[in-house]
Amino acid sequence: MSGPLVLDRSNLSNEEPVLSYDSNLSSAQTARDQRTPTQIFLNCLFTLLICIWFCCRPNIPVTPPPHTKWRESWIPIIRARVTLAIWLLLSPHFVLVWAFRQWRGATALKEKYANSGPGWTRAHGFMMNMGGFMLYKEGLATQVLSPKSFETLWRFGAIDFPWTMEEEIVDRGNSGVALALCFGLQTVWFVGQCIERMARYGRDALTLLELETACIVVVSWVTAAVFWEKPLDSRVPIRVDLKIEIEIPDEREPGFFFPMFENTNAEQWREESIQRKLLAILAAEYGHDPPRIERRCSPFTSVLQKLCLPFRWIITSLYGPYNLIVYSPRSFPRGILTVPTFYHIDDKALDKVMWLQSLGNIIWLLNGAAHLILWTSPQFQNSESPMWMCLWRICVGMTIATPALFYALQLLNKASRHLPRNGVGLLLLIVFVGFAGLVGLLGVLVCAVARVILLIQALLSLTSMPPQGLQSVEWTGYIPHFG
Repeated sequence: MSGPLVLDRSNLSNEEPVLSYDSNLSSAQTARDQRTPTQIFLNCLFTLLICIWFCCRPNIPVTPPPHTKWRESWIPIIRARVTLAIWLLLSPHFVLVWAFRQWRGATALKEKYANSGPGWTRAHGFMMNMGGFMLYKEGLATQVLSPKSFETLWRFGAIDFPWTMEEEIVDRGNSGVALALCFGLQTVWFVGQCIERMARYGRDALTLLELETACIVVVSWVTAAVFWEKPLDSRVPIRVDLKIEIEIPDEREPGFFFPMFENTNAEQWREESIQRKLLAILAAEYGHDPPRIERRCSPFTSVLQKLCLPFRWIITSLYGPYNLIVYSPRSFPRGILTVPTFYHIDDKALDKVMWLQSLGNIIWLLNGAAHLILWTSPQFQNSESPMWMCLWRICVGMTIATPALFYALQLLNKASRHLPRNGVGLLLLIVFVGFAGLVGLLGVLVCAVARVILLIQALLSLTSMPPQGLQSVEWTGYIPHFG
């Protein structure tokens, strides 16, 4: 017999009152102690949305005003937001490394211009990271100022040092105390109730979707701390007028090299560009058509080009941003009005910042290792096929093995610098470089696919949950939260 005690008056005459159990009240109490799959989904959804909005702070994605059509301003903003959201869901460690690189670049500019103008802060450095200083010529936006072009023009007296206060930069963003408070309350509430349910009902009370969300929340906390001084959703750059006519140096964004794709190596592109110009001048001088430059490639490279051509968009979309982080994109073409999504001004290549590369691998590894909590979860027992659990474990293994392999390659890269540059040492170095490039390319692709599968399985697992996963805790309703 269970349920609360109530007074039974049905058989009362002159007898004493009788206490009995009310099963309906017991069922109501049980319903209050349980959650529904819809509630779990909404809790995770609102938590992820607040993390994406507050932590994924894009560079200025729109060209300077005026805009004649609404899509000129809104479509770039939506595209930048969606891009960062996808990367936060698929590779949260990647967004964290990008945030650290922007923080390093902003700190370097803060120290460099601390005694210039009003005295730069880290907010000014972040604004430069975002493409937030726009050069104007005769009232028209000419191009984004990079740190190199900014210093060159200022040293030659072509521009005045911008007297923009930190408060003005903060006002250009949409962050505030209310948004920060919502982010803090929602994420702390979410992680707290997950820990409480695991402590009370066991680890099986944590659902797959909540585990994925909690991993992203932890990375979002660190990202929010790094991006704390970066303006959120800033759309209008700071105007810098050109005072005297001066030739602005043409800067090029360093390309990334794929042996299977053409025109992706910056040095080779630059050399071929010079050759084309010289041949065009000679052909015009003698009245002939300029000859075509044929690129020579090995049979192996030719085969790779044909095999990878159908997947070119996927490979460049995933590996391109990764390359922008690794190879320090400190320059861009002349006349550009917005910077790339993952642009930063950190002046050191990632392989020279060993601690930052190690941090990314460790976060990546811990993110995958957190899934071991539910390695033997009963949530897979209700699945229609045992392949469901097998696929989940394979994807978890890939998210653990890939960063571990990256870390091993990082150590081998450090050791390879001591190899002799002749004979066997040179051969080993060539083999290592080729293997590292292949692993880097495949690792990013494989982990992206594994993350997609894990997220899909986490969503589908809500349709067949064990009783422990539906348990709730009393105090969760007393803290303001979404969902």
